[in-house]
Order: sequence, then structure tokens, then C-alpha cells
Amino acid sequence: GETAWLRLAQLAAEADERVEALREVVTSIHASEPMAKVLVFAPLQGFAKATAAVEKLGASLRIVTQVITPGKDQEEAAELVLAFDEPPLEASYKSKCRVLLLAYEDGAGLNLQHGCHHVVLYAPLAGSGHDQEQIIGAVGKEQQSIGRVRRSGQKHPVTVHRIVLDGPEGQPTLDRMLSERNQQDELIKSSTNVGDA
Repeated sequence: GETAWLRLAQLAAEADERVEALREVVTSIHASEPMAKVLVFAPLQGFAKATAAVEKLGASLRIVTQVITPGKDQEEAAELVLAFDEPPLEASYKSKCRVLLLAYEDGAGLNLQHGCHHVVLYAPLAGSGHDQEQIIGAVGKEQQSIGRVRRSGQKHPVTVHRIVLDGPEGQPTLDRMLSERNQQDELIKSSTNVGDA
């Protein structure tokens, strides 16, 4: 049933393989753009694992990473966001935050288009298996998250990196199914038109 579906999605979001996948994504971004900042979004279920992954990433790549924990003091969160949105400068990029982790729920209303044009979706949002409203809500949250950097004032093409885990022999997984579902044009249109109704 529904509970089993959401539990599976949570287990997928907490999979250890994501830690290495995140490292590979950030390493490849920095190989072609050494000063790039990367914005990472993770679901609330699995946020602790994503936090550990970002901290491990910072230690292994020797870069500054920060996490805005859900429910974090608003003033402190706003300061981190403002600093992250500053365009990277040659003189100081190594000492500034290079990877910022947020929960999908905390992305709404943030403007991060000046300092960043890479978004990583750490795990797809599950919503629900069958409830159309919840599915559209999940798709909408992903689109809102991407919209933090894809907005007026962005000077670069925005690249969205989705971490999608497959089975040991390349079998499709719940992860892939959710990711593909969340990228369907029809659902994206529905999720972005909700406010217009």
C-alpha cells in the first residue's frame, strides 16, 4: 500500500550509493568549472543521509560545504543564502561555500541565480503512489527548487543533475521511475499552473 511505497522511497533516498554519486557529480562539475557553486536539494526523508554525504564531500574534496537544516534559524539561513548567491571570485572561491544543501521544502522564494547555475537533485521526491494531487505537489517542489537558479538575472545556462540509482545490473528502480515521472511535461505543466487557477 501507500505506506510501503513511501517507505521504499525513503530507503532509496537514504541509499549509501548516493554519497559516491554526489561526489562524482560535483567532481565533474569542478573539473570543467573549477569555481562553480553547486546547490543540492534533498527530500526531508533522507535529509540526514544527504547532510552526511555533503559533509563527507567537503572533507574529501577539501571544499567548503554548508547545510541549511530544515527548521534552521531563519536569520542564519538567510545569511548563508546571501553569501552563497554572491558570484564566485578568483581570489576567494576556495574559502567560500561551494556546495549548499537544502530540503526541497525550504527552497521556495529563494533567489540564487547570481552565484550558481548547477542544481543537484539528490533524490527524487516521492509524493504518493497514486494521489494525483500529491504527485503534482512533489513535481512542483522539484520545479520550484530548480527555479531558485533558473530565474531573471541568471547569466549562464542552468544545468540540473539528477542522482538516479539503478539496480546492480542496470535494472530500473523506484528511483528511476520517480525521476522519470517527475520530469513528465504534463505533470510539470500541472504543477506550475496550480498557482494560476
